Amino acid sequence: MKQHSVGRYIFCGPTAGGKSSFSELFCEKIDGEIINADACQWYTPLTIGTAKPDLGQVLVPHHLFNIVHDARVISIMDYAHHVQSICLDIESRNKTACLVGGSSFYLYSLFFAHHSVAHTENASLSIDNITWDHLNSIDPLRAQEIHPHDAYRIQRALEIFYKTGERASSLSPRKHDFGATVVFVEREKEDLWNRMSLRIDEMLASGWIDEVAGLSEEWCDFVKKRNIIGYPQIIEYLSGALSLSQTKELIHIATRQYAKKQATFNRRFKRMLQERGIKFLTINLTLCAPDLYLKQLLAEHFDR
Repeated sequence: MKQHSVGRYIFCGPTAGGKSSFSELFCEKIDGEIINADACQWYTPLTIGTAKPDLGQVLVPHHLFNIVHDARVISIMDYAHHVQSICLDIESRNKTACLVGGSSFYLYSLFFAHHSVAHTENASLSIDNITWDHLNSIDPLRAQEIHPHDAYRIQRALEIFYKTGERASSLSPRKHDFGATVVFVEREKEDLWNRMSLRIDEMLASGWIDEVAGLSEEWCDFVKKRNIIGYPQIIEYLSGALSLSQTKELIHIATRQYAKKQATFNRRFKRMLQERGIKFLTINLTLCAPDLYLKQLLAEHFDR
């Protein structure tokens, strides 16, 4: 018989690192339920390229998949509201909520919130100045955490600087009492790179190009604006601008760059957790078998 224990866990780490399979094994043992923390998997038409699980085949309940049917961004506040609501429902049934995904900024926001700065147009900033290079020149630490094409977060960071005189990276986040143990699922670089390559090949073989070809113009514009990995490159391929080999190589490069940014952000995340006494642990699935980490985590879970 499965044992039950109320609690919360977050499994995060680089793309293709094995978060999903490990967390599913854990949830099977504790009667847990998975809450999606991969922003790209919220969008209904984006399936193969976001490595969305087959929800008809999963062995534990999954939440927050396919929740956005139109091309729009989910705000941090909206995500936090969804997560808290689902966590409370799971816990009301004496089960364990496990958040799983690589969108670390959304997960970070469950614990910490930056000082509020009104989001309004700033007359001193022309649109030409709202660029990653501009942000990098005044706040390189924050710039390294933001994708060069993420216009929204670039503008927010610039607004903070020009309205307060302080760099976004230097503002002290306020702690939220989310009450979860954070598990960073990692791998050695060569192992991770190989897994990324295999995943990309599998997604392309599974019909990723056909999926992109079937997207509406609105969704094509959205994935390009948000720079959702692989989709802009495949759109270029379908237009005839790239060969298939060029497309695959560009997807590989973009995926590796994204993993590096995830690692940079997660190092900061760990520091913030440590400074505030929030429990976390790091598991390296290259150096040790998942079963051994699973036993350790289960022992700690049921010793609470």
